[in-house]
Amino acid sequence: MVLFRHAGRLRHMVIRQLHETLARLHEQLASADSLDTAEREGLEQAMKEIQASLAKLGEAPSQREPLPETSATPLDQLKALVGQFEQQHPALSNRLADLAELLHDLGF
Repeated sequence: MVLFRHAGRLRHMVIRQLHETLARLHEQLASADSLDTAEREGLEQAMKEIQASLAKLGEAPSQREPLPETSATPLDQLKALVGQFEQQHPALSNRLADLAELLHDLGF
């Protein structure tokens, strides 16, 4: 029983960290003048999908819609973005890597 409570608190902490990291990424994105339109749209879409996934964490498993088998998970999308931004936008790339690690910790 104690293990389940500990796991629940740990999951809650990771979710809180994920929300905080997303907020910091939103701030960085708003002030990043060097992003082109496609880069900005790709980041915004990935962040929307992550937020939608977070919202579903509170749903019962039977209420969640499964991802289509061809869909990239939010974690897959972030990993791709990390590589894409690594050279020209290292601060954004680092924040995306943080998000990817948190999503991994949550089992995405």
